[in-house]
Amino acid sequence: MNEAAETGPAKVFDLTTGVEVTTPTVLTAEASPSTEPAKASKKKKKADEDEKTPRKPIAAYVGPDGSLAELVKHPTKGMLLAYYSARRKQITYKQSLGVKCNGEDEILYAYPDKKNLIGSGVVTLPTVAASYKSTADILDKMVGIFREYAFGPDRWPYILSAYCLSTWIYDAYDAVAYVKFMGEGGSGKGRFQEIARGISYRGTLVNGASTAAVIFRIIDLFRGTMICDESDFDRSDAAAMMAKIINIGNQRSGVVLRCDNEDKFAVEPFSAYCPKIFGGKSLWADDSLETRCLRFNTEDLEMPATMPRGLHQGLDIWPRMEEIRNMALRWRFDHFGKVRADETPLLNFDNRTVQVCAPIYAILPDKNWQTMFLDFLADKQGHDDDNAPKARMARLLLDPAMRPLSDKRVADIQEAWNAPFVTDSYVDKEQMLSDKAASKLIRHLGFELKHKNDGNHILPTQKSQDAYAKIQRKYGGGKTKI
Repeated sequence: MNEAAETGPAKVFDLTTGVEVTTPTVLTAEASPSTEPAKASKKKKKADEDEKTPRKPIAAYVGPDGSLAELVKHPTKGMLLAYYSARRKQITYKQSLGVKCNGEDEILYAYPDKKNLIGSGVVTLPTVAASYKSTADILDKMVGIFREYAFGPDRWPYILSAYCLSTWIYDAYDAVAYVKFMGEGGSGKGRFQEIARGISYRGTLVNGASTAAVIFRIIDLFRGTMICDESDFDRSDAAAMMAKIINIGNQRSGVVLRCDNEDKFAVEPFSAYCPKIFGGKSLWADDSLETRCLRFNTEDLEMPATMPRGLHQGLDIWPRMEEIRNMALRWRFDHFGKVRADETPLLNFDNRTVQVCAPIYAILPDKNWQTMFLDFLADKQGHDDDNAPKARMARLLLDPAMRPLSDKRVADIQEAWNAPFVTDSYVDKEQMLSDKAASKLIRHLGFELKHKNDGNHILPTQKSQDAYAKIQRKYGGGKTKI
């Protein structure tokens, strides 16, 4: 007869608190000698199978049944996957996860952070999935941090908080809005970006020192909220690369194709789709990009004397932002794929605004939040219409000083556009247009151009005349003919 052997207390840790918990003493039967070889053989077979199964490091996983896995940095356990079972409605923490991918077994494991991207603060993660009272409660906590540590108009903290919370389920939708803070250095846009990075979904810091390959890979791996300052990208190759990411990265289909380093005949896709928060000094030349942005002009703001100039580690903002990230992770598990984006209340706005802002509107908890957001979008659209590069070009073409436009050189129009941005002491390159950009804007307005020996010219055709009449009706002024 087998004797019972008493085991000592097993050490178990509560992953929410990190506190050691002692389990009750249990009795286990001694293994029968006849079963030990069978068990050992079974374990070896499973180990061999696991060894052959493809393994892949991940930061997140969305299962076909709605189950989710999210990378967390536990304070005592390190990198883990917080796994939410859609069937059991439970959250467990795992080092790895076995899944089926295209009918084949695959083992997904927690990104190990060997390159210290998370440890160095490049990527910001939750530590656990924590409980919360309501969506409104999380939003109120976000608003509180913006109001205490950043300075701006009264409604900014509310709009920014709504955006930051919406990033936690952005990948449930096909399009995402951008945020852009506009102002000179020292105007406070960096402070807003820092707070947004701390409470958004996997805030990821990208700067101009990064190569194109690094940026593509870090977005593709973490697919979090990208934070960058456009002024960092002053090299032409970096600026061109960032322009590609901005242009395609607000759509789920936005993919960058790159050659594989090891196989020159292989093409590797990298997703550019993710929320993005920019800091910059001027509007983008492409109107369509501006319509995708929630824009905040920090130029005329002055920080109160009582507000901290630096966000040093002794301030309570850091544990508060971690608390918000932990609650937002649980909120993601509860709401991913379950919040329907109703476009009906936004149909008075342009199509791109409707597309990217409907997911934000969908999470707003009550009528007050919704009204504030709609008012913000109305102001945004008015500003877009008045200050978009296309509108500015239209007003320039209507200026009597440009007469006559018939056979007008684009270079002369470009020079008139750039003149206000060139002084004896300063040249604002971000506001200036190249000949190519000027030609593109004029074509977008409907004018017909032809390239001659000295550059592009506006042709005196019926198409150009119709374009002139159209901008005259919309913006006023000018003569009846070009």
